[in-house]
Amino acid sequence: MISCMEVLEHLPDDAMALHTIAAALAPGGRLLITVPAWESKWGPQDVTAGHVRRYQPEVLRERIEAVGLRVVKVKCWGGPLSWIYLRTADLIGPEKVMSVRPAGMAGLAATMIYHVLKVDDLLSFGSGEQLLLLAQKEACRT
Repeated sequence: MISCMEVLEHLPDDAMALHTIAAALAPGGRLLITVPAWESKWGPQDVTAGHVRRYQPEVLRERIEAVGLRVVKVKCWGGPLSWIYLRTADLIGPEKVMSVRPAGMAGLAATMIYHVLKVDDLLSFGSGEQLLLLAQKEACRT
């Protein structure tokens, strides 16, 4: 298994990266990818994070299939509360939000927010801010 979590959106040549990853997978191996979804949601948070793109589900699927992998699952996740969180982060200033490593009460609050956002995912009904894709390399036939 290879996981590529929140990486492809930072790379100028994601096609080359996917080709390299596909070649590194063993037959029958799986690839798990997460990336920011929806080009229309591009914002200051993306710029601060160093993103060069967001992905439409069908575009990511096409890029995965182009390197010879079979897409097993595609899912958008993250609900309305995660959208509010990201927009608030844009207003506060992404560089401030991303530089905080909370401890103590702030750490407890961050943990609580994490769990609220997990429940929030259930409210997204498949159209959330993040995109998850699971793919598999075909096993060798004997």
